[in-house]
Amino acid sequence: MTKKEKIRFILIILAILIIVGLKIVAVFWEKQQKPQAVENTQKTLQCTIQYCEFADGLIVRTEGTVSSKTPFKVFVRNLPENTQKAYIQFSMESMDLGFNRFKLLPNENNPQEWRTNALLLPICTINDDRYDMDICVNDCQNAHRIRFRAK
Repeated sequence: MTKKEKIRFILIILAILIIVGLKIVAVFWEKQQKPQAVENTQKTLQCTIQYCEFADGLIVRTEGTVSSKTPFKVFVRNLPENTQKAYIQFSMESMDLGFNRFKLLPNENNPQEWRTNALLLPICTINDDRYDMDICVNDCQNAHRIRFRAK
């Protein structure tokens, strides 16, 4: 092996190690971004994806068919007064859905309610219809989780 070939080989190995290292860092970062969910045990009413009321007063409802084929909207009422940002995200136990945050925006028509724009569920490639929807407020220390089956 010539000196140029050795240098080229070392640079290729170094590039591979850097890519693997970045992938490891990205996986750890993504795991830290997943919210700690407060399970449905804190709800006060029957909780479905169409309507759910939690013990702390947070109310979540959807408009439209909740599916990966048709758009729907999510509305959230009674967020804390100090809410700076809010979002929802979907997950599944059976597969990683990747990064799929949907921002909640203040509803112009109702100041006590926040809403999403029209959205679609992330597609599940293994035909599982069991989803979790986490509602996150500010730093998402205690997400509100709704477990549901999509249509």
